[in-house]
Amino acid sequence: MTAPPLAVSDVRFHRFSRAVALVVGSVGAVVLVGWAFNVSVLTSPSPELGVMKANTASGFLASGVALFLSVSGTRLKWVGRSAAALAITIGLLTLSQYLAELELGIDQLIAPVGPGYPASPHPGRMAPATATSFILIGLALLLLDAPAIRGRAPAHVLALLVAAIALIVLAGYIYGVASLHEVWPFSAVSAPAACALFLLALGTLAARPSRGIVGVIASGTAGGLVIRRQLPLAAVGLFALGWVRLAGERAGYYDTTFGLALMVVSATALFTALVVWTGLTVHALDLRLRDAEEEARQRAEVLRAVMGSVPDAVVTMDDRGIIRSANPAADRAFGYPEGELVGHPMRELVAEPLGAELADVPSAIKRPTNGIGREVQGRRRDGATFPAELSVAAFRLGDAAHFTVVVRDATGRKKLEEQFRQAQKMEAVGRLAGGVAHDFNNLLTIINGYCEVLLAARTYTNADRTAAEAIRDAGDRAAALTRQLLTFSRKAITEPQVLDLNEVVTRSVKLLDRLIGADVVLSTAPAQDLAPVRADPSQIEQVVMNLAVNARDAMPKGGRLTIETRNVRLDEGDEETYPDLAPGRYVQLAVSDTGEGMTDEVKARMFEPFFTTKAPGRGTGLGLAMVYGVVQTHGGYVDVYSELGVGTTFKILLPATTETEPRSRVDDRAPVKRGTETVLIAEDEDGVRRLARLTLESQGYRVLEAANGAEAIAVAAAYTGPIHMLVTDVVMPGTNGRKAAEAIRAQRQYLKVLFMSGYTDDAVVRHGIVEATDAFLQKPFTPQSLAHKVRAVLDGSG
Repeated sequence: MTAPPLAVSDVRFHRFSRAVALVVGSVGAVVLVGWAFNVSVLTSPSPELGVMKANTASGFLASGVALFLSVSGTRLKWVGRSAAALAITIGLLTLSQYLAELELGIDQLIAPVGPGYPASPHPGRMAPATATSFILIGLALLLLDAPAIRGRAPAHVLALLVAAIALIVLAGYIYGVASLHEVWPFSAVSAPAACALFLLALGTLAARPSRGIVGVIASGTAGGLVIRRQLPLAAVGLFALGWVRLAGERAGYYDTTFGLALMVVSATALFTALVVWTGLTVHALDLRLRDAEEEARQRAEVLRAVMGSVPDAVVTMDDRGIIRSANPAADRAFGYPEGELVGHPMRELVAEPLGAELADVPSAIKRPTNGIGREVQGRRRDGATFPAELSVAAFRLGDAAHFTVVVRDATGRKKLEEQFRQAQKMEAVGRLAGGVAHDFNNLLTIINGYCEVLLAARTYTNADRTAAEAIRDAGDRAAALTRQLLTFSRKAITEPQVLDLNEVVTRSVKLLDRLIGADVVLSTAPAQDLAPVRADPSQIEQVVMNLAVNARDAMPKGGRLTIETRNVRLDEGDEETYPDLAPGRYVQLAVSDTGEGMTDEVKARMFEPFFTTKAPGRGTGLGLAMVYGVVQTHGGYVDVYSELGVGTTFKILLPATTETEPRSRVDDRAPVKRGTETVLIAEDEDGVRRLARLTLESQGYRVLEAANGAEAIAVAAAYTGPIHMLVTDVVMPGTNGRKAAEAIRAQRQYLKVLFMSGYTDDAVVRHGIVEATDAFLQKPFTPQSLAHKVRAVLDGSG
């Protein structure tokens, strides 16, 4: 049991002990001087108080030195122990003379007893009680630091015996009872010696205030406070009552009967007052204790509430690695019922190799790798592991070392890191895909454009027409692949409008019935009152088609394909599942199959362009990449769950909108209206520029051309006639399309501009064209789409 803290500083006790040592040692020295120079007043202040013998004075001098050095903390403690041994020797030799009736010649060794002192058969010999007291006090000083026996300090027990002897002697002098201080004939204990012995006993008790009965008296406990307050009153009060009773009786004020009655009444009153005082004191202490307990309870409740609200697992363990406490988060994290973790070894919660290291806790904690935030594998009750961060801090509880261990589940962080790495990878691939698609768009514009020109000429044989159509078909397929690359890289121009996903699913199902085959059961589950979304209908339809075709290929032996929609609301707590989405209303499109499922390795790469698990010739590897790009472009999120042998579910979340009116779309298939206006073409790709000139001239337009922006500005400045329209590529070396348009428009304010580019979105924005769908033509384009767009812009409808 831990000793209670001292209410009185041990420094004050040590000061008292040193003061007692100086007083007692000084008394002994003064008495020795009196014996040496035959000054009787120094050896006996009054004949009624007795004479202090020279050997007694020597014992006090030795005991005072021993007591002083025992509390001084100096290197001379051995001198103090020698002095204590000397006091014991003086007592033993004197007591042996009494018991064996010997005369060792030590009684007058220091100073002879003169004729002026009372006659005695043993001149100069100290009383047996004094000799016994020196033996006891010497032993007490030697045993000050001895271990306690049954909770009692041996030194304190011996000192209390000396105090009891001294009090008996003093009572004899106070009450005039000679038998109390003359225990042996001709061997009385003097009153100064009794006082010195009593002080010496108190000084010995105060030398070690945190041990034994003194530790209780000096403590801040209720018992210590009661003893400190009432012990002096009880001792002094009883002595005073006894002295008054005897003094009055001897003076003849009353007889023995009256004196006895007076003593009983006075003692009763005194003890009653002590009892009442004790009750009041204990009552006040009890109130303070209750307040302290209530405060401690509230603090414990606050601590419990704080630990209960901490999301991390927090446990404490001792230096043997045994868990001593655990918060609720720890129980949940490791799968234990509440409170069951206590008593388990900490190594059970951590997978190897740290689990084995924790068997030797101190050395494990000291290793630098066990610092704050060490990544480990946590181990749950069922044996499952999870990534975690482990932090350890040491503290002391009493004399024992303990440790606070904080374990943070890193599953969510690891997932976010993986998503971030995946996003970085996809962004890098997207930039590459966008650049490749731009170059292809220029080439495909030339190939597909001239195929259309050839097919429109009708001056070739059937074989030539077949060849031209084959080239056109191949170009169309290449253009479709390029569009998918642009969609994945989020660089495709979108034409968003308000959509009902249920209608998109309905239109897609009509096509899917012919694609998926009879052995696949297709079912839909459209939600009622589905919120609208703002998206490009053709791209969303392509998403549904790609996911459905993937599902079909995952079920070679048939199965079930389910397409469903529903409204979803994301809250703050859904950030871990959908880290890229803000809380709010969304519409979910889910496509599920009962196919073969995917491994974790396939899932990690499924959105990469050209990655496919299908046999050669069965797929381009762009289907899911296109799905990812479309969803990202529309501010959505793709969540995938797949299990081998069970199937796969793609859940696509798109932001819901409150808009209701869809944006009207221009019909590119309408007949192209001819024109006679002057059009300036600025294009750095020669083949594209020549095709555009041929197309527009065939439609009746007057065409000027330039190979870059600077040349376009020069051509416009040199041409004296009106220029109705500028058709320019966005990205060109030197002066780009935007700057060229601004420079020409500064001189020809009514100039209309049509931008075209194989880049879109990001590249267009970087060059200052924000509304890309207004006066913008995406490459690759056909002669018909170019003619239609030019006419629409000139007429103000494009």
